[in-house]
Amino acid sequence: MDDRPLMSADSVTCRFRGTTACRDVSLDVYAGEVLGIVGESGAGKSTLLHCLAGAVQPSEGTVTYADAKGHDHAIHGLSESALRQLSRGDWGFVHQSPYDGLRPHISAGGNVAEPLLRCGETRYASLRAAARHWLAEVELDPERLDDPVRTFSGGMQQRVQLARNLVTQPRLLFLDEPTGGLDVSVQARLLDLIRQLASELEVAVVLVTHDLAVVRLLAHRLAVMRQGEVVEQGVTDQVLDDPQAPYSQLLVASELRS
Repeated sequence: MDDRPLMSADSVTCRFRGTTACRDVSLDVYAGEVLGIVGESGAGKSTLLHCLAGAVQPSEGTVTYADAKGHDHAIHGLSESALRQLSRGDWGFVHQSPYDGLRPHISAGGNVAEPLLRCGETRYASLRAAARHWLAEVELDPERLDDPVRTFSGGMQQRVQLARNLVTQPRLLFLDEPTGGLDVSVQARLLDLIRQLASELEVAVVLVTHDLAVVRLLAHRLAVMRQGEVVEQGVTDQVLDDPQAPYSQLLVASELRS
């Protein structure tokens, strides 16, 4: 891993109509690592994820991103067009529900190729070749390239969404409960695939989940959130095997009882 963070949040606070969703959150994300963010429902982890991705404006604090040339960008100070350019090329965002990240009435290949089209690739043969390649990379049959994505199972739709986000070869990938709603066997295979691709592509990943088994499998480091605050951060195995914060201890104990 590089010594310099790819993305940093510094004292980020997000308030909505008198409610504080995140409070004074500071964390770093490094190239080639998976950072897990865990906590119960309402802990503020999804708000934080959307803030890191530029979709939610913080009330206080800053989010900084270091591009491939080493230039720092204050995410929430960028113009809409500059932020859109980053989110189309440098970043990917995998939603919990595939229908939030896919266009269900167009083909699987069309969904995967669309980000490249937005980045300026207009050659039909190149778009189809890229779509076929990335469908194969996420272990889907490339012969289903022209099938409407609505005809795929939930787990297969998540794979299409993953391919759609990886086709631009992003440096940073945001995952919001990517295995939510999938059965256990499908979850396990998808997690193995994400871990394998993240390692091979050296992409940084920020993963939000409520499932400690998911972060134990995927995350190098872990941030535990409660009521909008990060109560503990550290190496994943260390946090889960020897939690220091009372809330972290409660989460781990609950997982052991389930």
